[in-house]
Amino acid sequence: MLLCAIATFELLPVVEQARMMFPENFEGLSCHEILKNRPWYGRINTWLLFWLISTPIIIFSIRPETLVWKRALYSFISIGMGYIVINLSTHMAMDIRNAPFHGEGIVYFNGVLETSEADVVKHNCFDIADGGKYVGAILFGWIYALIYTGWWKIIWYQYHKRASKLIEKSFKIDWFNKVIILASGAISVFAIGLFIAKIFNT
Repeated sequence: MLLCAIATFELLPVVEQARMMFPENFEGLSCHEILKNRPWYGRINTWLLFWLISTPIIIFSIRPETLVWKRALYSFISIGMGYIVINLSTHMAMDIRNAPFHGEGIVYFNGVLETSEADVVKHNCFDIADGGKYVGAILFGWIYALIYTGWWKIIWYQYHKRASKLIEKSFKIDWFNKVIILASGAISVFAIGLFIAKIFNT
């Protein structure tokens, strides 16, 4: 259902037009301002949205009485799918970012520039990715997926312990989900610590 909704959104012509929108009065505008002036629906990364919504759906589809191996399997599926979607999201982010800047390129004839001012701006604003973002997603995308899954596992556990009352004192978290929760918490605390340190050092 969620995937169908996102696919339908992507196929809407108005979305593609919004992503490729280039202002008629572009003089004095920076690349960032040109991108920011597009309609909000032209800047949505649907793969990122899919990941953010699908992860809690997967996690909360598990019941506390579910067999241990099934709970571990669902968590593994959440991380694996998250890793794949994060890589797709990275590619989509670059496509959305560059959408308004596809043009004819820079053309010279007998040493004279024959390219329109709009195409010059498009050429200068087009982001030729050095591969860093793609490599980062391939190498470290699983870490983001693990952290996000871990957050929702913590919320899932607290919800069923305090709200639904389905978790009793005898309930035990399997070792795989323990690793996910501990790793997610440790990496999150470390990241927050680095962020705070960076603020005080500036």
